[in-house]
Amino acid sequence: MFLTQKQKDTLIANNEESKKIVRSCLQESLIILLESQSYETLTVTCIVKKAGVSRSAFYKNYTSKQDLFIQTIKNQVEKFVGKLNGDAYHDLNVIFSQISEHKDFVKSVFGNHLSSIVLDVLNQKVATKKYDYCDIIWTGILFNTINIWINQIPEKNVQEITNELYQALFMFSNQFQDKIRISNKMNS
Repeated sequence: MFLTQKQKDTLIANNEESKKIVRSCLQESLIILLESQSYETLTVTCIVKKAGVSRSAFYKNYTSKQDLFIQTIKNQVEKFVGKLNGDAYHDLNVIFSQISEHKDFVKSVFGNHLSSIVLDVLNQKVATKKYDYCDIIWTGILFNTINIWINQIPEKNVQEITNELYQALFMFSNQFQDKIRISNKMNS
C-alpha cells in the first residue's frame, strides 16, 4: 500500500509536532533541574528522566547537554523578544519581568559560569540586525545589570530596577551625545 501525498503530509506534520513537544519537554526539564543543581553535575540521563523521554529522543534533537542549553537560551530569548515593542521603558519592564519569573534559573546560569554562552546568544541576536555599536553597548549594559540585580541586589523589585535602569540609560544617552558634540566641535 502506498501513501497518498495528503497522508505523507499529515505524517510529516505529526512528526514535526512530536519533535517540538520533545524539545519543549527537554528544555523545560533543563530549566527546572538547573534551578536546583549545578550544570556540571547535571547529566543527559537526569534531563531525559525529568522530561520523560528517551536518550535517543534527546540525541535526535540535540548533540550534547551544551547544545540543549544553547537552544534553551535561544528559545527563551525569542520568547521575550517577541513581547518587546521598541518603547525603552516598556521593553525594560518586560525584560525584568521575564527575568524575575525565572530568577532561580538565571541565578543558576550566572552561578554555573554559563553567562558567557548567554551573552554570545544575545550578541548573535543583536548581530542579526543592522550592525550597530549602540545595540552591542545596550546588550552589555542590560546583561551586566541583570547579573548585578540577580546576585547582589535581589531585594529590588521589577519596577524599581526598571526605573533605575531607564533613568541611568537616559543620563548615559545625554552624556554620550554631549561628548559626541564636543568631539565634533574639536574636530571642525
